[in-house]
Amino acid sequence: MGNVVSKGVVVCAVLVVMATTGEAEMLCRKKSGKLFVRPECKAKEQAVDLVALGAGSSKGLSVVDSTGTVVGDVIGVETGDDDRGPLLVGIRSGGFVGSVWAHPRGLAGTSSLQPVYTDATCTGTPYLLTDSLAPVLYTPDADPDAGLSASVGYHPGLPVQQITVQATASTESGPTCGVGVPMTAPVAEATNVTWCCYAGESWQAIAGPLTSRDLSGFTAPFRVE
Repeated sequence: MGNVVSKGVVVCAVLVVMATTGEAEMLCRKKSGKLFVRPECKAKEQAVDLVALGAGSSKGLSVVDSTGTVVGDVIGVETGDDDRGPLLVGIRSGGFVGSVWAHPRGLAGTSSLQPVYTDATCTGTPYLLTDSLAPVLYTPDADPDAGLSASVGYHPGLPVQQITVQATASTESGPTCGVGVPMTAPVAEATNVTWCCYAGESWQAIAGPLTSRDLSGFTAPFRVE
């Protein structure tokens, strides 16, 4: 978030925590200006004065982009040390319900993707497990700290069904796959890493086909309304 902290973002974070947790939480600011919600602030962090910021409205809040286009409703708040964004925003579009992290300079989802396959060679349809009713999108090209907002997000699509998993794909930091087999990247934006296919004992899972969601229509900066 750099040195600029949006008042709207602060108030939004407070309201979400008040609405979704029964425990006392504090909004803490690091010297960098990044905000975190914790039971108590750490050393070198400053507690934010919520009253001075005008927190207290129970009105639902949304994140909008620079043109006023609504990205989605705020449904959660970041409580750890992930820099991808402090506010979790729900997105509804064409029957899809998912979520991304909202940062003043951009949108970002998870940086981890592990498609599963019903064949042992990872050459068929890639699927994503549906372990959430509003899955966080995988956004390989997002880096809000560098001013790069996600242009695309990947999520489990329809139909969601039970499948027999024969193999899993994942990335490796080095050029080799170890016990895995090198494979073609399942998404076009993630070709700068080594993708490997790992076959093993089959197992049952609920999953949907790997599906993309266009996010290029949203432009920074983002704010809360």
